Amino acid sequence: MRPLSPLHIVLLLLTLANMLPAMEVEGTWWLYGIAIGCAALSCLWLSRSDGRPLPQWVIHLSVFASVAFLCWEMFGQHDEPTVHIVDLSHFIALLACIKFFECVTYRDAGLIAIISFLLMSISALISASPMFGLVIALDLTIGVGWLMSFHAERDQYQIETRMLKLSGSEPVVVSSSTPSRKGPAYSRAVGASAIYLLITALVIFVFLPRGLYGGIFGRMHGLVPVSVTGLSDVVELNDSAVFEDPTPVFKVRFSKGGIPISGEDYSAYLRSRTFDRYYQGRWSGTPMLVPRAIAQFDPDTPAPLIDMPAAPALNTLLKQEFWLDSIGSGVLFAVYPPVLIDAKYVKGLRQDRNDFTMEAAGIREAAQYTVYSLQSDAGPVAARLRRESAPRREFNSEIPLRVRELASELALRFGDPSDAAQHEAIARGFERYLNSTDFEYTLRRGPLRKGVEPVVDFLFDNRRGHCEFFATAMVLMCQSVGIRARLVSGYHGGEFNDAGGFFRVRQKDAHAWVEVYTQGRGWLTFDPTPAGGESARRRDESLWAQARRSMDFLQFKWSTWVVSFDQESRDDLAAGVKKWLAKFSEDFDERRTFGELIKTFIYGPDVFVWWQRVLYWLLLLLFVVLVVLLFRVLWILSLYVRELVADRSETQERIARRPEARFYDRLLLLLAAKGHVKPPHVTPREFALKLSAAHEDLRALSDFTEWFYEVQYGQRDLSESRWQRLRQFITRLREDAAFGSRT
Repeated sequence: MRPLSPLHIVLLLLTLANMLPAMEVEGTWWLYGIAIGCAALSCLWLSRSDGRPLPQWVIHLSVFASVAFLCWEMFGQHDEPTVHIVDLSHFIALLACIKFFECVTYRDAGLIAIISFLLMSISALISASPMFGLVIALDLTIGVGWLMSFHAERDQYQIETRMLKLSGSEPVVVSSSTPSRKGPAYSRAVGASAIYLLITALVIFVFLPRGLYGGIFGRMHGLVPVSVTGLSDVVELNDSAVFEDPTPVFKVRFSKGGIPISGEDYSAYLRSRTFDRYYQGRWSGTPMLVPRAIAQFDPDTPAPLIDMPAAPALNTLLKQEFWLDSIGSGVLFAVYPPVLIDAKYVKGLRQDRNDFTMEAAGIREAAQYTVYSLQSDAGPVAARLRRESAPRREFNSEIPLRVRELASELALRFGDPSDAAQHEAIARGFERYLNSTDFEYTLRRGPLRKGVEPVVDFLFDNRRGHCEFFATAMVLMCQSVGIRARLVSGYHGGEFNDAGGFFRVRQKDAHAWVEVYTQGRGWLTFDPTPAGGESARRRDESLWAQARRSMDFLQFKWSTWVVSFDQESRDDLAAGVKKWLAKFSEDFDERRTFGELIKTFIYGPDVFVWWQRVLYWLLLLLFVVLVVLLFRVLWILSLYVRELVADRSETQERIARRPEARFYDRLLLLLAAKGHVKPPHVTPREFALKLSAAHEDLRALSDFTEWFYEVQYGQRDLSESRWQRLRQFITRLREDAAFGSRT
């Protein structure tokens, strides 16, 4: 292969690209820098040395150093446990660097291509980065094109070498200096090959779910981000960066007394779950042991959520109309305290007697419900609510000693903890303390110190964290001095839509705050998270900040959709399709029109969320392509069968073809593809004369047939000029769809 040719340069770039995901796993960028340097230096060396490789002693010494490095990585003393498959990827990358300096023959280029494929295969096992997806896209497009060009050029070189040997000469060039023309046929072949490989990858992805890498390959860095903005069933303090997720969750419209509440300045706390027990960085809530079932008997009258002496007037309550994008775990959101709900579209609604949180077993017809919340402390309804919501047990959190000491010291500044009437003032003091400039709000707080309790690290050392750290600190400080407090998760704020008059709430609007029980007022909402932190995060709309958030979100989605696509995810997808197929069958029995059925089939199950629908469309496309490919494979197999079961007498009479005369068989195949099939009873000369007279493009076929007679029966060799003319004709016949076609 000619050094510094396009084929050579593209091979180096593809190999470097396939190294990238493996190097990213453990951040060995120094090794990747060495690879880039070796690629550049190899080009310089091969250009200066007229295509001569490095001396063999240098190659052998470099291989020995690479083996020594592999042994050190696998068996040496390191701060963290080693992962042998990652070490192997480093060793293979070093071998590729050495081989760069020997890339002077097609055999060398083929070995580098194999090394590149091995690096890509290893990356498939160890990489959880979307970078691997980009590399796969390069391999399926540019890589496939390179491979086809490589084989075409190598075959051309082998033909030239064989011709030179037959003429008594030896080849003096490494490869042909005449590049092959890449026409439409080349592009079609590259595209078709890329589609075949993509189909294979999708089949493997869907039918071989992930889940074994942890046990096989040991410690992996950053396979799946630990935290992402959004709600979960647990709250756990950790040192991972929290990624902002812009996925929409629901739309909500607020009104009171028939007057809409709008504007960016309005921010409601829409609670979902509460947590009251803390243990070593993790929160848990009281299980919903005896939930209260809520039933709406009259579709025009909201159902009460608490026992009330008399239903309050609706115009005195805060009305919240929700439109859910996905029901998710079934939790329903509301501003505290909810007292009425319009749940005619909700089935299986139940309410926790301890904290009034609500869950639904499912949504019928439309993902919509309306909640009414009380906003006054006075009146019989508020009094009834305080009695029903009073804590019925102690909150037994494991609170570190340093947190207890700090809470006791601070509480004395704001009031007497033994006096229940002063609990609200003390809670306000704790809130102001955490809202002070001594603490910083951030989604990237940095690592926790080993052996240090997370909340202790936050309060006394790092003093940086997101809302869960601030809320945890305040709840534990309140509980330390005997004040009933709990952590609440939900959503706060949202983006106001002027046209629709509603707030669009996304996963990135997830928040954690505090509820404190006070004498005479019940549960009150406190938010110790600094107000400037979240607003500053939202104000940072620079191009770099947006790009960073986009990359974070892409990393998270790649990890959750691809890396973590396990058996459970596949089963959920299959269950949704099965349920939909049953409904589709019922619709078919109802004699719906054919057009409606096709539209329903293409759209897919209504129960799918958007990412499941995208995957369904990919699978539908995959099915269509597989059907087309199946028919194509059957057609090709039929051609092979017809060839194999041909008449034996004809096969026995067939004269063995000389290797130099096999060009005629290739001509016949290409002509047959253009619609010109040679009948068995017609001689080659008769066939050529007929086509030459009938088709302007095929006038040279008579000359080629005469050459065939000379080579096959006269035992002569073709001159280089004849080979050149023949190659040009075959190339045009193969790549030009209009050339030689039957009109």
